[in-house]
Amino acid sequence: MEFSKRDRQYIAGETFSNGYKFKVASKNQPNEKRIDFIREYIKNKTVLHIGFCDHQPLIKQKIENNQWLHKIIIESSNKCIGIDIDKEAIEYVQKEFEIPDIYCLDILKDVLPKEVESINFDVVILGEVLEHVDNPVYFLSKINEKLKKQATELLITVPNAFDLNNLLEIKNNIEFINTDHRYWFTPFTLAKVLFSAGFLTENFLFSQTWMPEAYWKKILIRRFPMLRETLISISVFK
Repeated sequence: MEFSKRDRQYIAGETFSNGYKFKVASKNQPNEKRIDFIREYIKNKTVLHIGFCDHQPLIKQKIENNQWLHKIIIESSNKCIGIDIDKEAIEYVQKEFEIPDIYCLDILKDVLPKEVESINFDVVILGEVLEHVDNPVYFLSKINEKLKKQATELLITVPNAFDLNNLLEIKNNIEFINTDHRYWFTPFTLAKVLFSAGFLTENFLFSQTWMPEAYWKKILIRRFPMLRETLISISVFK
């Protein structure tokens, strides 16, 4: 889905509404997995993957099941550079799997290596990262500041606030959540955060990390895309 001119006026704060109704999906949109979408989107592109490691105990199993995002990006892209702050996880994937072109650094504080500074990136990927940071606008602003001269697009995936699994727990008065998450996002609120950080969001879609086993859930998320687990947005540096 794309934002209309009117949507963009609200996102930019040029106008205000206390009850704006924002059309975010149409019924029966293709039910695409998050990894499959990213694999196709970055095909033959040059990619910078920030926060690539994932949780270290899960990496081996995900690689064996062809579900580790960074390896999938490496295989599909023209070139992929990985950056992460987790030194132990980086040493692990270097030793156990010989993953190339990865660096341990804090993207907010550290200077990029010269060999990375010299690369022009088609896409910068933040996959399941933004919900873990304390100040998303500051975090994204620093990325914009550091990379806007050498990067074109920013692809972000975050948890969808309207996720069916969470909504189903309403009847039990329960919030269903990863306890390291700081935020839930919607297309509008994510676009607003990105705009404040210097990005223009071009389009977005809802996707799944895993397809549900229950047939009725499959029907619901196909008919109502807003119920899917993950929100993907694609923005440009400005």
